[in-house]
Amino acid sequence: MHGATTSSSTRVAATLAGISALAAIVGGFLPLDTAADGERYTTAWTIGAGVPLYGIPLTLAGLLLAGAAVLLLRGTRRPALAAVTAGAGLLAGLVAAIRLAASAAAHNAELLRARFPDLQALDTAGIGAWVLVLGAVLAVVAAVLAPRAFGPVDGPPGGSRPLAALVASIAAALAGLASFLAITITTVAGDPPSVAYNTGWAFAVESGPPGGAGQEAALTGIPLVLAAVALLVGALIALDMRGAERAAPLLTGAAGVVTGVFVAIWIAWLALADAQSTADIGITTTLGAGAWVLLVAMVVAVGLSAVLWLRPARR
Repeated sequence: MHGATTSSSTRVAATLAGISALAAIVGGFLPLDTAADGERYTTAWTIGAGVPLYGIPLTLAGLLLAGAAVLLLRGTRRPALAAVTAGAGLLAGLVAAIRLAASAAAHNAELLRARFPDLQALDTAGIGAWVLVLGAVLAVVAAVLAPRAFGPVDGPPGGSRPLAALVASIAAALAGLASFLAITITTVAGDPPSVAYNTGWAFAVESGPPGGAGQEAALTGIPLVLAAVALLVGALIALDMRGAERAAPLLTGAAGVVTGVFVAIWIAWLALADAQSTADIGITTTLGAGAWVLLVAMVVAVGLSAVLWLRPARR
């Protein structure tokens, strides 16, 4: 009976991972943000005029989940769990950051429309956005089901990893800290110049004449804090009797979320900086301390996850 249950759970997790992989790839080609009249839209592969190219990381997340589906069906425990949790975390982080940025942009477009009534903005979520959200949800469900599909960790009790717990705690602290620091800094030429910055929670003017009242920043602090909490929980699990073997899936998923958020921020900044340099309008945007702290958090979390999966299984 237990074998049949495990097999059924494995098939469910593999099916969900496969569907989420398809959603991640196909959703990138569908309209993400559209105009209210539906005549203009962007996809994850649209590039130019400051539009980010999200299609590449979304496709990578989809391929990772597709590989996870195959590994789940083959019953290869460690590679399957590593792939499904990493893919789910990466897709969830990407989709969360992309949609939060789109929400902030739509709000800011409404403020501009009050000054420029004829402004036509892409402020409505398209079908591609909903497909990606569905894919992210299914991927997370697959990642939650996958460890249960394989049953308890093999091997005798023991093997807590104090060092893994410490590193996970450091990654959590860095991810949380990054959300409160300036992620991007925008400078507008003038006398005096105006400097504004975005954190993962708010938009603020640092110097120069006040402006941008009511603007919103992409609330990337939400997924970052959730990832930090998951890293802290993983750190506690790593101190349990079965240690890192049980903590690895959760830590890997959290590392994927941090990676997805960072990649989305980095791609959006590259597109914006390129558009500003091309237009030459006296506005420049650079990455702030928050982005670099987030990069360190990502490297630490991903490195820890890789070590946990690559070390020999405890028997």
